[in-house]
Amino acid sequence: MVGWLWLLSAVFFEVCGATTMKISQGFSKPLPSILLFAFYSMSVISFTLTLKHLPLHLAYVAWAGLGTVCIVLVSFFHFQASVGIAKLFFILLTLFGLIGLQTAQ
Repeated sequence: MVGWLWLLSAVFFEVCGATTMKISQGFSKPLPSILLFAFYSMSVISFTLTLKHLPLHLAYVAWAGLGTVCIVLVSFFHFQASVGIAKLFFILLTLFGLIGLQTAQ
């Protein structure tokens, strides 16, 4: 359970880092530029601690997959990215892939 909490922390910080990367507008805004390095550092630290409890293949797929789904949702809701049936289908497909890898251990 501890490993999953560290993993969720790593995903959260990675999503915050990617979001502030967009907000920094190519490092032209100082505060978001500084925050993106802080968030990515926290993400890597959290992910490293995740690996004390979960196997690498499972942790990395979950980190990348959940991060991708969260960034897509942030893009939809915060940055007004277009939403379509195909995009929603592939988000669900990503989630099903994560679940499948977890249950196939």
